[in-house]
Amino acid sequence: RIQAFIIVLRLKGLYSEAAEYEGYDNFKDASAAGWAENYMAYAKSHPELGWQGNPDGTFAPSANINGQAFSKVMLETLGYKQDIDFEYADTLKFAQSIGLVKKADDIAKLSTFTVDDVAKGIYGALNSKPKGSENKMITVMVDKNIITSEQAVAAGFTLDTKDAKVVGFDAISNNKIQVEFDRDIFLQKADVEITQVGSSSRLSVLSVEPQGKVAIISTTEAKPFN
Repeated sequence: RIQAFIIVLRLKGLYSEAAEYEGYDNFKDASAAGWAENYMAYAKSHPELGWQGNPDGTFAPSANINGQAFSKVMLETLGYKQDIDFEYADTLKFAQSIGLVKKADDIAKLSTFTVDDVAKGIYGALNSKPKGSENKMITVMVDKNIITSEQAVAAGFTLDTKDAKVVGFDAISNNKIQVEFDRDIFLQKADVEITQVGSSSRLSVLSVEPQGKVAIISTTEAKPFN
């Protein structure tokens, strides 16, 4: 259970905050949890994350988690709430309806939920759209700077894209360009390539600073193309 909770924290960009949390209110079994005590205190003080614990006041950090329970965790990570968006008994059916899992029956039949199953569940969540979002969770994480677009693409994910038109362009210096678009855009280094028309000559992009509708692109020192 505690590992599943930590996965949720990482997906939401809350891992570091939880690791340093020193709240005094905690679950009854926190004192025996060792390294996990801070995370459990964070779960206790943030019930909106959906980790209220057991009726007896314990968290049971070492308890195993099955496919249905893990799918519930992933659904809540995506912003869906038990007893509002779905009933616990229908967790897998609802997860299938939004594309989180391929076949609910296959998950229900698992006798054990392995590390490989956890990885598949995380992959499914990252490729699903959070409640009320037009983009997949992996794109939302990039937009929030939890991971970079380079890391997402390297891991095999395809990010959501929207068309944007360039409405302004200004060479600020010999190695810095300002580009203005017709809409807010989260441009990153991996999205930019500067080449000479009809040639393989190009400038190396060092960094991109998105600022709403404007992006500041820093490159290597520009030299006239041949």
